[in-house]
Amino acid sequence: MDNAASSQFQITFGTAEAFAIPVIQAASIAAQIAAGKASATVHIGATALLGVSAVSFGVPVPGNPASTGAGIVWVTAGTPAATADLAPGDVIVSLGGHAVTSAASLRSALDAYHSGDTASVSWVDQAGQAHTATVVFGTGPVG
Repeated sequence: MDNAASSQFQITFGTAEAFAIPVIQAASIAAQIAAGKASATVHIGATALLGVSAVSFGVPVPGNPASTGAGIVWVTAGTPAATADLAPGDVIVSLGGHAVTSAASLRSALDAYHSGDTASVSWVDQAGQAHTATVVFGTGPVG
């Protein structure tokens, strides 16, 4: 197959999306996955779990010096985020020394880690105070 799209998925705005890559590239990636060889574009195994639900944060809040990042909506009890005292309303600004500018960039940064890995996470709380903690990632879903 040289492309993929879904006719069952309904998009309420915009146009339908389709994705295509050359079949030779798809076969190469499939072989890499089958061989269990991770790379910058292939993640093998369970994902790292931080334990937050986040939205992109791009509107400055009075008293909060973070201008962009991943705004925390909730923190799941018993997760690395809860252990580090992250809370709803905080804004994650870096993970593992890499800037976090949105919820999507947080997800991308997490893709570089596996369960049991450690990384520093930096955030700004609702009072405008900066914090940094080292977290040990939990086990997230495979895929």
